[in-house]
Amino acid sequence: MELIDKVIYGKYLSYYGQLLTDKQREVLKFYLDMDMSLFEISKELNVSRQAVRDIIVRSTALMNEYEKKLALVKKNEELQKKILEIINECDNKKTVSALKNLYDYTEVN
Repeated sequence: MELIDKVIYGKYLSYYGQLLTDKQREVLKFYLDMDMSLFEISKELNVSRQAVRDIIVRSTALMNEYEKKLALVKKNEELQKKILEIINECDNKKTVSALKNLYDYTEVN
């Protein structure tokens, strides 16, 4: 998986992780967040490398479907873009401060 894909799926995991099983979430966190190899994950979880790969493939496909249907990531990114546009056009310091707080609130960690 390319680095850009890992970044995208990491973001999807923040949004849709609770819709996955505990095992799927655990494997993806090892793979995406901790950058562990399939071999390392398989040793950690005492399962085959193929099982780890299958979980990753199924889980990322599920998250793609969730994003296709719900578009939460896309909508949030559009909201952030609009907030930044307003911040850049605004002269009122209090308003800018409030908008920056709103922008920070929309960031998913």
